[in-house]
Amino acid sequence: MPTILPPGVFQILPPSTALLLFFPIALLLLVAYKIYNLIAVPASLRNIPTVPFWANLYSFMNREPFDQREKGMVVPRLGEKEGIVLVSD
Repeated sequence: MPTILPPGVFQILPPSTALLLFFPIALLLLVAYKIYNLIAVPASLRNIPTVPFWANLYSFMNREPFDQREKGMVVPRLGEKEGIVLVSD
């Protein structure tokens, strides 16, 4: 059965090359995990209704007045849970 992969694709890397690849990848994953933990919403706050960032940005870029933006995006979400809304700026 012919293969479409070139010969030697599944060749095992030498140990020194494997270590040189492993540590930068591990470091990158660790940094990505730390960044995610910094910007992720805590589990206790995930039930708060939010105004979507892109909808808020679109409204701002179209120079919609603040009171119309509040009436159209924030007020409908106030009654959903506890009367608070998370607005991302």
